[in-house]
Amino acid sequence: MNGEESYKSGMLSGSFSANRVTPELKIRMSLSAYIHDSEFKFDDEVIKSESDSQNYNGLIVKSISEHWSVGGYFAATSSTYSNIELSLNPAPAIDYNLFPYSESTTHQLRFQYRFNYKSIRYRE
Repeated sequence: MNGEESYKSGMLSGSFSANRVTPELKIRMSLSAYIHDSEFKFDDEVIKSESDSQNYNGLIVKSISEHWSVGGYFAATSSTYSNIELSLNPAPAIDYNLFPYSESTTHQLRFQYRFNYKSIRYRE
């Protein structure tokens, strides 16, 4: 929070992520949220600005060999700043790890390809 006579602003944000990597399965998930409110005072007029966003990203891939895995990715987003009511992004994923997946708990250098489809519903 901060403010002065002609300007006040407040922001709240948070995130959570979880990752699990085994030689057979890789799981990555994250959630985040952001809220920002501002108030500007010009002469006798008060202008308020509010924005918020929420995001989810998830990836699950299963190993099919020592270096290759296949699976899926999914993302969902909502943002008043970007005028997005809901954006959905599902995608199949192919993953290649330069190191063998049996070493994936200690070494990773992964390359990933996703074939994305994105659906966006805008706010009115």
